[in-house]
Amino acid sequence: MRPTAVVTGAGSGIGRAVADAIAGDAWVASLDLSFPDDETRAHHAAKADVTKPSEIDAAIARIVDERGGIDWVVCAAGIVRDRVSWKMSDADDVATAVRFLCSTGAAFITGAVLPVDGGQLLGGAS
Repeated sequence: MRPTAVVTGAGSGIGRAVADAIAGDAWVASLDLSFPDDETRAHHAAKADVTKPSEIDAAIARIVDERGGIDWVVCAAGIVRDRVSWKMSDADDVATAVRFLCSTGAAFITGAVLPVDGGQLLGGAS
């Protein structure tokens, strides 16, 4: 069986690119608030708000039930979708853009997945 990967923020941007890139090597579950473009290489797409533990727990439980476990998690969800680095005016803007990685939302993902069977966790921001 191919490894199972969960990618947050996979509706667009970096998360979408990561999900599409690893879909050839793993069964990919994409999680995000929305999926503006329905074309994706992910095998499963689910709407989930990473800041809500109940939504993450439900999404992870469905994936584990279907796949038997999770091998990789990529936390690529962000809280700023309409800003780019050259439009950020100060350090506070930059900190806001990457805050998710240190937020309870990221903790919900790791807390829901790591007890399942270990695996690998990757967090990133741009």
